[in-house]
Amino acid sequence: MITNKLSWLIGGEAGQGIEKAGHTFALILCRGGLYTFANAEYPSLIRGGHNYNKVRVSEKPVSSHTIEVDLVCALNKETFDNHIDEIVSGGGIIFDNADVPDARTPKGINLFPVPLADLAKSHGGGIIAKNVVAIGACVGLLDYDLNYLKESLKQTFAKKGDEVVNNNIAAAQAGYDYVIGKYKGKFEYKLTAISGAPKRMLIQGNDALCIGAIKAGCKFVAEYPMTPSSSILHFMAEHSREYSVVVKHVEDEISAINHIIGASEVGVRSMTATSGGGFSLMVEALGLAGMHETGIVVVNVQRPGPSTGLPTRTGQCDLQFMLHSSQDEFPRMVVAPGDLNECFKLTFDAFNIAEKYQMPVIILSDKYLAESEAGIDMFDTNGLKIDRGKLLLEKDLVKMAKNDSGRFPRYADEADGISFLPRVGEKGGMFTYTSDEHDDYGFIFEEIKNRNQKMEKRMRKLQTLLAELPAPKLIGPEKADITFVSWGSTKGAILELIEILAEEKISANFLQIKYMCPFHSEEVARILSGAKKKVLIEENFSGQLGALIREKTGIEMDQKILDYSGRPFTAKQIRGRFSERTVPDNGA
Repeated sequence: MITNKLSWLIGGEAGQGIEKAGHTFALILCRGGLYTFANAEYPSLIRGGHNYNKVRVSEKPVSSHTIEVDLVCALNKETFDNHIDEIVSGGGIIFDNADVPDARTPKGINLFPVPLADLAKSHGGGIIAKNVVAIGACVGLLDYDLNYLKESLKQTFAKKGDEVVNNNIAAAQAGYDYVIGKYKGKFEYKLTAISGAPKRMLIQGNDALCIGAIKAGCKFVAEYPMTPSSSILHFMAEHSREYSVVVKHVEDEISAINHIIGASEVGVRSMTATSGGGFSLMVEALGLAGMHETGIVVVNVQRPGPSTGLPTRTGQCDLQFMLHSSQDEFPRMVVAPGDLNECFKLTFDAFNIAEKYQMPVIILSDKYLAESEAGIDMFDTNGLKIDRGKLLLEKDLVKMAKNDSGRFPRYADEADGISFLPRVGEKGGMFTYTSDEHDDYGFIFEEIKNRNQKMEKRMRKLQTLLAELPAPKLIGPEKADITFVSWGSTKGAILELIEILAEEKISANFLQIKYMCPFHSEEVARILSGAKKKVLIEENFSGQLGALIREKTGIEMDQKILDYSGRPFTAKQIRGRFSERTVPDNGA
């Protein structure tokens, strides 16, 4: 019997509640004290197409998915055909009796036909409850406590009334009872709740990012929905009254970024979110924030392109775009979280840095990180403090009065590159905002000496900021046979890969780059100069992080493992793509 170690998949077409079913299954396991990781794949169709959700469960933390599946729950024939070859020997598939399997079903795969549609109609009030019947059947086959599912259904459908709640519970019970009566003891996988386990959150990356923003004092969000960033808008809108956040669903991305520039310039911490196509529309206004020296936070949740590309898939294709977008040069921070805790913490930091350094901050996420969900411990908020930098109120301005005109030298040169910033409307703090080059007070001024001074002052912020940002560190042993180099959501698969290699007696470590701009050139060069084999892992065509490292340090990778399919890496996929020269001969 294999206990509390499972990879599960539910599939069907859009409209069959695949995403909700996957979330519910992960949730009831999380509430039973188990660690879960879930990710969904779906085409860009309103209805139809093949949708599926994978959930991994374990007694220890899991941070990525696998291709191999132990149990498939097929709500249609297409799911059966598409995933039957992914099931491990000894695994199984639950499917509707009406979906007759073809003759190619591999040996060693257990078939569990269940009348899903009939049970949904007879017990759940209609075919719409087919997914709930299926989850109940899975719970029964895995010998898990059905009460976790019942409680979840009560909470999910409470607002829809007792009839809907009771129908769904009856549907779950019907699926459970059918499997218990016919297949009990015929499957070698089992899930059991862990008593006394601490409560954990089951959240997505976008949720964690929003929580970080709220904790940092974000009070204004302007966004035009764009997959896969849209749930940021939804989360902030859902919790807007609770945390006094003004949320605007604006007409387009140009409006969104200009909204948050305006809000930030009157002292309100503000954020917008989009994907690459929407960010393209924001680029000119990003330069406006750079010239105004206005701190804003922009989230780019990447998806593959160009143009519409693969709008519901994942990738790491916008790094170089984020580094160089907009006309001319101005300071910005580009930061890329790699897991849920980093989504929270780095977003909190982003608001402090945006306001303290008076510059745009770009948070670079991707669909896999944004929409995957995992059961994790509560965020550590110890030591988190809001830092508003050189923001001045009237009491400060009285002490700093420069002349009798009431005007303030907002853009005066400072050694650290950061000028003092009066909050708009404070007495004695009047200055001018303009998109042109300007003097200390904000008036348009094109004289050469002034231009050079202002440009140098702005760019000086990057060196000041770099000294504050934590330098990258190796994850794993300092000396190893292989050093993986990557960023963003590939982190989970790489950490799992390191464990796989350890079982093969191959030592490996991981250099995760979080801060792309400003870049820790000296520290990265020091680490990579001592590496035996440097393996770059990225989900883009050209190895954009590798190009950045080469630009900043002159160091070239020994091997590049790149994927641009729109599907996230797994640990075993990366392992399978090593070149022979990458894996050292250790005498095994």
